[in-house]
Amino acid sequence: MNDRKLRDLFEQLPRHRARPGFSARVRHWIEDRNRPPLRGQSSLSLRALFLVPAAVTVLLVTLVLWWSVGGGIGGVPDSGAPLVAHGSSGPQDARQRLESLRREREATQRQLAQVRALLAEAPPVIYLGGTDSFDLVLDLTDSSPRPPTAGSSPTG
Repeated sequence: MNDRKLRDLFEQLPRHRARPGFSARVRHWIEDRNRPPLRGQSSLSLRALFLVPAAVTVLLVTLVLWWSVGGGIGGVPDSGAPLVAHGSSGPQDARQRLESLRREREATQRQLAQVRALLAEAPPVIYLGGTDSFDLVLDLTDSSPRPPTAGSSPTG
């Protein structure tokens, strides 16, 4: 599109009158942006000065709360026993905690054995999808490779 055609299109647009003082406000805004900051005046806004400490405080409170409910380093809450027993009686609490972990491990192993048993009983099929009128299921009971028959080729 050439300049003349573009100018003609712009001339067809309705004209709007700017409010009084618009040009002066724009010039003032541009001049303020180009002016270097005064001595003692920070380039950071007042909101940023309050926002950074507030964000750090929220982060620290969140981490403390997360740690206190058992998030710890692994990120998995435990079964209610504190990670660090403040004012604990020493070895007795450590033994109780160790016994609690052993019971939890045994329960997890029992659950895993149940899931494996369910998988062993399940028919070897894969659900591929479907619609309201049909379901497409792939049966893997006999998935051994077969030799190609005469007249078939792997390339089609």
